[in-house]
Amino acid sequence: MVQKSKGKNRYKTQAAATKTARPMRWWLSGALWGAVGVAIIAAMSLVCIFSYDWVTQCAYFRADEIKVTGCNRLDPEKIKELSGAREGVNILSVNLAAAGRRLSADPWIKDVNIRRVFPSKMTIDIQEQEALAIIDFGRLFLLNADGNIFKEYEGDAVSSLPMVTGVTYRDWTAGNIREARVFVSVMNVLALGKCENSMMSNINIEKIIVDKEIGLTLKIREPATFVELGFDEFEKKFERFATITAHLEQKEMGKAFSLVDLKNPDRIVARPVCENNVVAGKGGLREGT
Repeated sequence: MVQKSKGKNRYKTQAAATKTARPMRWWLSGALWGAVGVAIIAAMSLVCIFSYDWVTQCAYFRADEIKVTGCNRLDPEKIKELSGAREGVNILSVNLAAAGRRLSADPWIKDVNIRRVFPSKMTIDIQEQEALAIIDFGRLFLLNADGNIFKEYEGDAVSSLPMVTGVTYRDWTAGNIREARVFVSVMNVLALGKCENSMMSNINIEKIIVDKEIGLTLKIREPATFVELGFDEFEKKFERFATITAHLEQKEMGKAFSLVDLKNPDRIVARPVCENNVVAGKGGLREGT
């Protein structure tokens, strides 16, 4: 019996070659598409760069007006300079976020909003801090309408502000301060004193002297008087003081008392001024420092 010789399986050989070549083609295809993608991204980047340069230098977007609002204390021209937004600048070249951060670094600026008004205007809206009082911690600081310290007092041109004494920095900045009796009382008095027609308006209050045991005492400029308020019922006590002052004026005794005790508004005690011997703070009253 004759044995057949084994021949080469050419189909199997071709399949193996095809299997080997296929990953190579995939790799080459991927490399080609990757190169195309890189070229497209590079071209788009160049287009964006040239477009940005053209837009930020285009005269069409050159600012012919920079409007600054909300400035009572601050100089609008300095606001423009600090923000980098001045007449003639391309409004698209101004980085609004960076300009806002530079302006917010000024302690007198509470909030700022910068907007572009196309094609050639910008607006800068400033909200300034409202200085409500000076607080004495051994060094003087300014309080805003929220009771927050926003800057050190350095002889700033602020109209006659009352000075708060008798509290420490640690007490005033404690985490639960807004629930503390002293903080609430001081802020209530300052809020009532914002009324310019009040006999105890903030303009007329020289000092708010804090005693954690007996409460608040006000040193009034005109008539020169100390007013002991204690804690709570401040609106009622302000009204009583206005009534007393009006009565003294009718009797032509406008400066007849050096001390008015309003801790109990239903039982008012007034200490007369001794003739030629007016001494603020005598008789057990001490100014806090």
